[in-house]
Amino acid sequence: MKISCHAYLLGLCFLIYVQYSKGQNHSYTDKYNLDFDLQNSKNIFWKIDQPNYFVIQVDSLQKNNGKNPLCIAQFKLRGNAARLIGGTIQQKILLPRIKSDSVTVSLNCKSLNLQQAQLIITGISDRECILYSDTLSILGSDEWKTFSRSVSLHNVRFLHLNIKAEGTKEVSEQCLWLDRIDLKIDGKDINDFPLPEISVIPVIKRNDLISLPLSDSNSFSKISDLERRKIIAIGETIHGSETITELAVKLIKHQVEYNHCKLILLELPTEVTFGWNRFIQGDSLFKIKDITQDLKSIHFAPLIMIDFCQWLKRYNERVKDKVWLIGMDINTISYSTPAFLYDYIYTLNRHLHHVLLDSLCSEVYKYESFPKALKLIEKNKEIENLLGKNEFSILHHCLDMSIACGENTNRRFAIRDSLMYLNAKFLLNLLCPDDETVSIYAHFGHVNHKTTYSSFPFHRSFGSYMKDKFGSDYYNIAVLTGKGNLRTSYKDSLNLNRMLEIPPMNSLEDLFMQTNEELCFITISTLPTQLMYIRFIGAFYEENQFIVIAPASRMDAAIFVRRSKSYDLLPGTPTSNMEVIDFESKRRIERFKQYKQVKVNLK
Repeated sequence: MKISCHAYLLGLCFLIYVQYSKGQNHSYTDKYNLDFDLQNSKNIFWKIDQPNYFVIQVDSLQKNNGKNPLCIAQFKLRGNAARLIGGTIQQKILLPRIKSDSVTVSLNCKSLNLQQAQLIITGISDRECILYSDTLSILGSDEWKTFSRSVSLHNVRFLHLNIKAEGTKEVSEQCLWLDRIDLKIDGKDINDFPLPEISVIPVIKRNDLISLPLSDSNSFSKISDLERRKIIAIGETIHGSETITELAVKLIKHQVEYNHCKLILLELPTEVTFGWNRFIQGDSLFKIKDITQDLKSIHFAPLIMIDFCQWLKRYNERVKDKVWLIGMDINTISYSTPAFLYDYIYTLNRHLHHVLLDSLCSEVYKYESFPKALKLIEKNKEIENLLGKNEFSILHHCLDMSIACGENTNRRFAIRDSLMYLNAKFLLNLLCPDDETVSIYAHFGHVNHKTTYSSFPFHRSFGSYMKDKFGSDYYNIAVLTGKGNLRTSYKDSLNLNRMLEIPPMNSLEDLFMQTNEELCFITISTLPTQLMYIRFIGAFYEENQFIVIAPASRMDAAIFVRRSKSYDLLPGTPTSNMEVIDFESKRRIERFKQYKQVKVNLK
């Protein structure tokens, strides 16, 4: 009886192991999806760059090597096909630690009606520096063909693969079919090597940490860099955490009260914050309820931000040199900008009743008439008197930048961080004298010193431009969290409450979890200059929450929050894309009623 019981338990353990193993990555092909398998959600799928004009799908009508291949094809709407533009998928592979001169990359694929198809291979060092980039054409075969290229492995820690497709101008079926990628090091298949592991990170020394109990209002005074640096950029590694927003706000308040901070920049489009800034500077026409309405579609914890705006208003009431609160971002959708500019000018004119502001309202109502709005304010200097010199300059800059960006959402997204930098530089020159400081609050993907996404090594981050311009005066602090939950979006669902994954071994978060600190600060120079895992979640939920980076190359310091709490939703906050459409439609109808009255006033 004992033998059969033992056999049963052994068999049960084996079945559990088999089921567990199905979700694990045992090879490079599995982990990095080198066979383009859409079925396994546990692997690291290829990152899609600007998917506005193409779709990625399994072609069930094709078969190669016993499976249906992946296909990059043009987007079709109601049966009409558009030209395949900028079809790009990318993957970043952490290589095994072996001594070898080169790796051979082979891609089995075929194409139809493409103007261009390329495999771009990039070597990246363990400090995340680009060592080289080599382009292989994969165009010209409507039959399955293997394209190969050997590249150097000297000092290479990551191999970045970028598959790019561009269709012809003629509207016809345009596709790139992908079967698999093979990597061979010295003739040996990469799957024969064990998956690389991050080197063990030494335990953090207790005397390198600064505890930051939120109950201690002066805890940030222990961080000497906060008073020595002109620009403090706070970069949250996840959006949607009330705890992190609360921490960021407390840090900014400290900078305002003790370190001469007179300019606060947020990861929001500039036009969104015209009304916010008017409110905190004491204009009674602009109400907290209007800010509350805006916060229903923003990633910051709404109740914390409402309280912050009210605090800034009270602070400005007792000082002569007031704090400015401005967004440094751009709207990637051009037609979203007019609504905020219109609301700002319309609200301002409720008290002034000035015909020039009625005219300006009329011209900012639609994106197409922005050039007319710009000419109007340039021609009529009286508008500068109505708005104030600085606010007039910001409005002029906002219109100018929006026109220069154009209507193409793809292009706006691609150059977003460079535009954030231009906005920040302009606002610093306008509003921040040498003896004052700036606080920035955004996602770590923007404020870090390298790239917006680890998977896109050529997408320079806002922080990389700032570091080049301001050097050591630019100081970014990554805000990490160990456990808890967040507000996030997934597919068509918005503002979901999701749990955070347990940090893996050799992650920066796991290192902090071992300290038993609830909230603490560390200067990155006290940590070893090696690769580590770090949590990275932007606007949308990620199945794989951790990426591999070199913290010493991306941040100056880190603040650790042990437990994240997702923020509570305001009543009426949309939780689906359909609710967003309904929410925006109601605001648009109200705005159109106002617009018709403005037109009457102009007659």
